[in-house]
Amino acid sequence: MGLTGMVDEALHMFVDTETTGLGHRDRPPRADGIVQIAFAWRDSGRRVKRQSWFCNPGKKILADNRATEAFWKRNVKIEDIQSAPPARKVATEVRQFLKETVDSRAIFHAYHMAFDQPFLEASPWRLKLNWGADVMIMASRYLGYTYDRLALEKALTRLGLDRLVKGPRHRADSDAYAALLVWEEINK
Repeated sequence: MGLTGMVDEALHMFVDTETTGLGHRDRPPRADGIVQIAFAWRDSGRRVKRQSWFCNPGKKILADNRATEAFWKRNVKIEDIQSAPPARKVATEVRQFLKETVDSRAIFHAYHMAFDQPFLEASPWRLKLNWGADVMIMASRYLGYTYDRLALEKALTRLGLDRLVKGPRHRADSDAYAALLVWEEINK
């Protein structure tokens, strides 16, 4: 048995990352790293479960205060990231957590899969997940938007779910849970 016990075969697990981010705006894009990873799911009793970790992506990625804007938007303090375990160690813990908690039938979703998936498949994470839907694209189409980049906050508000998400916004633990809620509302 893992941290939360084995889950049933209908498991849909939602993942979110927070990164030193915003490097995609640079030309050429800079390398960024994960500083928080979180999962949210419902167990066989339909109770919401969550697991999250903070990690330090390394001095090179944190150099020159280049993550300041990303940390500010995510309510993260640089001191918390600097004192967190190294990303390589946390990646090992995450792989062990998944091995103990889910089986091969689990389907993983992310609100913005095109953003999160490359980070999770890169070193040191190297997570080989059975990817399901990109919840942002699902929400955009469900709500009638002609573009597929509907912000999570806007989707929550349009679906009347914003009051259900407690805690700091733009944090992986809150956003993974929010993605679960959006996906469930669309798939009622």
